Amino acid sequence: MKAITTTFDGIEYRSRLEARWAAYFAGIGWQFTYEPFDGNGYIPDFLIHGDRPMLVEVKPAVTEADYLAPIPKIEAGLAGHWNHDILIVGASPLPTRFDTVYGGIDGSPDRPLAGILGEAFTSCGTCNGRWVAGHDDCVGDEVVWDFSAAIWHECGKCFRESVHHSIQSFASRPCAHYDGGNHLHSFQDWKIKNLWAEATNAVKWRGASAARA
Repeated sequence: MKAITTTFDGIEYRSRLEARWAAYFAGIGWQFTYEPFDGNGYIPDFLIHGDRPMLVEVKPAVTEADYLAPIPKIEAGLAGHWNHDILIVGASPLPTRFDTVYGGIDGSPDRPLAGILGEAFTSCGTCNGRWVAGHDDCVGDEVVWDFSAAIWHECGKCFRESVHHSIQSFASRPCAHYDGGNHLHSFQDWKIKNLWAEATNAVKWRGASAARA
């Protein structure tokens, strides 16, 4: 099925799903730019601004395999263009389960999944972006991303909706705050559902006559 271009807040998005995510980001107070730059045959969907910025790729993903599928294209497309984090989101802001990333993670009201988050690392031929004993000060100039589950939470310092990586840094994105733990301030899934409903209503199809108005 061909995607339906949809306008939200004066910007025409390539699909209604992208527009819905734009409305959701606006609802949680994230500042963003749509299609911020050209990569290597690849254009990121969103840039989320903040002290810990990240790109967002929107896919009609439902299964874990759907979320993981675009990673090779993203990595190739951003090589030499981006050295921060990457978030992959899907058809819902609340995936129910990932079976393989980090040994399998269930979405729950106290640990709501957001999607897949790639945390950026500097890499060289020795470490390939992973910790290696005796190699603590990597001077490599290649950026690689460690992709695992992204978890929604409420930042314990600025109290804004955020995501963190399931196994690497628990720092909040995009504000970059860190409360010293694995974020006990969970962003409850009922809040996410309500915000997603508001975003859905903001971009829902209202018929051809309304679209021409």
